[in-house]
Amino acid sequence: MLVRHGIAGFLLATAQLAGLTRATSAQATRGDPFGGIRALRCEFRAVATYDWQSEEPQPAVTTEPMDFVIDGIDAQAGSARMIGNAGATDLVLVRGVDVLSFIERTPAGNLMVTSIFFVPQAVRKRAGRELPEGSFEAVHSRHFSLITPFPSQRYGHCRRGG
Repeated sequence: MLVRHGIAGFLLATAQLAGLTRATSAQATRGDPFGGIRALRCEFRAVATYDWQSEEPQPAVTTEPMDFVIDGIDAQAGSARMIGNAGATDLVLVRGVDVLSFIERTPAGNLMVTSIFFVPQAVRKRAGRELPEGSFEAVHSRHFSLITPFPSQRYGHCRRGG
């Protein structure tokens, strides 16, 4: 992994090992909400962006659909694969307590992070955020530059299965 991903891969692996230890002990006291997940179908509709064309970044919030599938999820190996409209890419999986984060590093060194959150159904219901069984709230963040920084963050959900 160190050869393939360099220092970033080493740091991600270290963080992953630390997170797995904490996640495993916390999940031992109650069921694993992500147990057995091998694939997720993710849908995002809301997106927040910042454009650095001027001195101060300019925010914008819009609706722009974006869907993709994460499959081949292997919590033990810390890996997965994302399939989107531009093809497929390998991901690093970092596991936390009630969260799965999938990290993509592009050939240019930009990072894309997708985090899937387990929020108990009763909590979502009280907050008016009900989702179908087997669905999870999710955030997809893109940290990249097109001459100037152009970050974005999408909000939606992922459900079990591909």
